[in-house]
Amino acid sequence: MTAFITAAAFLATIGFIVLIHEGGHFLVAKLTKMWVHELALGFGPALLRLRLRETKYSLRLFPIGGYVRVAGDETASEEDARVPPDRLFFNKPPTTRMAMVLAGPVANLLAAVVIIVLVVGAIGIPYLEVDKLSEGSPSAGLLQAGDRIVSAEGKRVYFLEQLQRIVRERGQAGQPVTVEVQRNGQRLSFQIRPKFEEGRYIIGVYFTGSSMTQQVPFPTSLGLGLLWVKNVFLGIYLGFRGLFTGAIPPGEALTGPVGLASIIGESLAQGLLPFFTLVAALSLMIGVVNLIPFPGLDGSRIAFLSYELVRGRPIPREREGLVHYIGIVILLGLMLLITYNDILKLIRGH
Repeated sequence: MTAFITAAAFLATIGFIVLIHEGGHFLVAKLTKMWVHELALGFGPALLRLRLRETKYSLRLFPIGGYVRVAGDETASEEDARVPPDRLFFNKPPTTRMAMVLAGPVANLLAAVVIIVLVVGAIGIPYLEVDKLSEGSPSAGLLQAGDRIVSAEGKRVYFLEQLQRIVRERGQAGQPVTVEVQRNGQRLSFQIRPKFEEGRYIIGVYFTGSSMTQQVPFPTSLGLGLLWVKNVFLGIYLGFRGLFTGAIPPGEALTGPVGLASIIGESLAQGLLPFFTLVAALSLMIGVVNLIPFPGLDGSRIAFLSYELVRGRPIPREREGLVHYIGIVILLGLMLLITYNDILKLIRGH
């Protein structure tokens, strides 16, 4: 994968995710009659500008991030003085402002589900393929490396979790599990009796993702998309837990723009399915991370609005703005540190 294609894939991916996020904020702001000064993709000097009615649309030099500048969302300015009072952000009800703030992360979460459902429906998903058997495997003499799992107990198998659930249910019932596989263009069926080992029922098989994909009809693709979202949520939770408990070193858990560009390039080299799956995962992660109540993130603004709903009065705008400003400075510093670490890893890798 050339550096140019990697850079282009990175910019397209980040641009898409940012556009979805800021587009969520923008759409709700417009629907609730807020005055939007600007929708920007990126930061720094503007490369392209377009004004439609009261809103300016801009594409800026540095593509990491973006923003929706709403009248009355920050400290008072001369620009806001010309805006009708009923269209100022701070004059809207707290629930309306909260909907506008929530819309960005929610848009990312919905986009992730839509991408996965469309990709699974259009491209399919890889078969579970037998990689090898464990020592003393109940599948010995039956399954072999290269077998592609088609179904278990007559139910189509798409994910390892599905097969594990069926194996557990049959094992608890003391019954063998009927597994259908593809081998050299033939469909073969085997009955395997699960073995109880280390607190769970197993059939003693290590799986890998096949290069062959299977088509998934729409109702099933939606269910698989939601299952995938659940698994990514679990992965994000385990990642944060490992980071805070020290089980995962920060250098391994956190990746900046340089490391992310490399990951995106590698996924694209593997094919469209890994690439779009990564795009969906990144969109989901951006949505989740933005809900964290850390200053500068949407979650922090939601926390301030929740306080206002409970207490019946807002925290002074200047004080809230200072908190967000400090948070943004910390996040930018963290981003620079992570980027520096990415560059060091890249140099050492070469």
